[in-house]
Amino acid sequence: MKKLPGSLEIKLHEKLSKSDILNILAEQMTMLEETFGIQEFKIFSYLECYIGDKKKALYYRSRNSAVATFKLKGLESPVNTAKLISKENGQRIVSFDKDLDINRISATVRNIQNNNPYRGWSEGISVVPASIISKIIEVDIIRAQEEQGRLYRIEEQRKKEEQIRKAK
Repeated sequence: MKKLPGSLEIKLHEKLSKSDILNILAEQMTMLEETFGIQEFKIFSYLECYIGDKKKALYYRSRNSAVATFKLKGLESPVNTAKLISKENGQRIVSFDKDLDINRISATVRNIQNNNPYRGWSEGISVVPASIISKIIEVDIIRAQEEQGRLYRIEEQRKKEEQIRKAK
């Protein structure tokens, strides 16, 4: 798999501490800022996914599209706890207004594990091989166009029959 600048890969089966995850994110954010001068960016919940060593895509049937991102509850009102980000002797210094709320992070994880509020998403979203997602979307578009054409022909036939009936 080709790694892009700023790509983030975390294997979910590896147990990482909250500190490890924050360190990974800090490294990614610092790399983006220091290397490319990026001051704002988005972190999406889905970039690529793997089951075993097979690349998968998430297919949203009702919209006939691949899922590119999820709007998670934690992203609705994020709290910036950073008070100061500065550079001193070429080093980036981050000071915090308050301590990291590890209890909040743990509660979020427990809530999702015990009472997953996102469970319903799996009803309309399927995991499919990434290699065929474009074909699935294309086939659905063609099917929809054929159905639209069929309905148009039925309507035209109905109009003709009505004109013939009125002419008599």
